[in-house]
Amino acid sequence: MLRLFVLFLLIANGLFFAWSNGYLSLWGFASVSKNETFRLKEQIEPERIAIKPKNAPQAPAPADTSQAVASDMSTVCLNAGVFNDKQSAVLKQAFSTKLPDLRWRFEETNVPARWIVYMGKYPNNTMRDLKKSQLDQIKVRYEVLTEGSLEPGLSLGSHATQLTANQALQQLVKQGVRTARVLQESPDQKGQTLVVPAIEEASRSKLNAVYASLAAQLENKFLQVCK
Repeated sequence: MLRLFVLFLLIANGLFFAWSNGYLSLWGFASVSKNETFRLKEQIEPERIAIKPKNAPQAPAPADTSQAVASDMSTVCLNAGVFNDKQSAVLKQAFSTKLPDLRWRFEETNVPARWIVYMGKYPNNTMRDLKKSQLDQIKVRYEVLTEGSLEPGLSLGSHATQLTANQALQQLVKQGVRTARVLQESPDQKGQTLVVPAIEEASRSKLNAVYASLAAQLENKFLQVCK
């Protein structure tokens, strides 16, 4: 009995050896290959597969140049005024001949009256300077008027209404001011405001040069950024 069992083990081991090494594949008894080379035939376009290291740096994204282009093409709105008809005509002539490509327009503007607390008109600057010294002693602020029909004189404040100007004068009287009075600095008037809606920085210097050449005729009403 023991001999039959040993013989059975020998035959079983032999069959296993033949099967595992593919000797029985001709009869349809083949084991699965350990290297599984058949899987290579099932791959689709294996050459497109790339192994990426875990900490490999990523390629930089394409630079966005739209912001740079927008910065180069940045524009600004400018305005100035208010101008009377004569001043507006001067600007129109200058822009038409020297800045033909510039986009600009005039907007009708109503300028309300202004009222002033005034000291003067003095016969000479010496008398005006004497009044300045007196105001300095009682610590009252003032502005020296250097042009116009109220020169030589002193302004103790400009106001939008006659009422507020009179109220300011009453307060100044309490502080010791004796010879000031309320005058209308300018009446209600209509004028025109110059608007340059969009100008590039490259063209702005040329506009400034043309405008500066007209400063005296425009009463030094400077260009400024639109609010």
